Amino acid sequence: MCLLTTATKALSLLPLLSTLSFALPSSSFLISRSCGTILAPSNLYQISQGPAVLRNNTGDRGPFFNPFAPQGQQTTFSFFVAEYANSDEKQDLIASFKDVPCPPASRGPYNVQFSFNGTLGATTTGNTKINVFAITGSLPTQTVNGVTSEVPTWDNIAAQTGSLVGTFTFPASGAASTVVYINSVTCAPTINLRFSIADPNGNTPADDGTVTYAQDGAQGLQIQYGC
Repeated sequence: MCLLTTATKALSLLPLLSTLSFALPSSSFLISRSCGTILAPSNLYQISQGPAVLRNNTGDRGPFFNPFAPQGQQTTFSFFVAEYANSDEKQDLIASFKDVPCPPASRGPYNVQFSFNGTLGATTTGNTKINVFAITGSLPTQTVNGVTSEVPTWDNIAAQTGSLVGTFTFPASGAASTVVYINSVTCAPTINLRFSIADPNGNTPADDGTVTYAQDGAQGLQIQYGC
């Protein structure tokens, strides 16, 4: 009797079971980059190859932007790179990621990427292909009134500009939101990178261009780790 009752109950559940669906991971889910932890740059510095309208208080060429500086000590742009027409002079960007948790405190890979929100105010002109270079060692510093600050400039950072990390094309103004994967890097407590308009055409006028984007903690340049 018990066996018959059990069998009858099991059969009565079949119509219910047939209505349930079990979500299995798809291949797109498995390769998704929307995982782990996002780390925004601690500091962004503009460096200019030639004379620039914006200068720091030493009159040297850079730095021009620090997103975490006190109010009134920032410029009005954040992620900005340019190669100007008729002069072949550039403005590059130095991004410094500090307090990066390396293994065993965390795990890689450590992906350099750009989270682009198509609804935000990106402005691009001409060539938007950008080279990303590793910066070896600490950024140059200066001490004024007992306060030491990082002051990378076009000249003093040249010898520390190392290997090419990757090249990416910045999305055009009004493009759909996307995350552009650049490359993975070896973890270090501080990761410094240099961004510069690429010269795919051999430094001709076709290589001139500018990229401006309002860097935000949740959007823009970032390192993602722990996936």
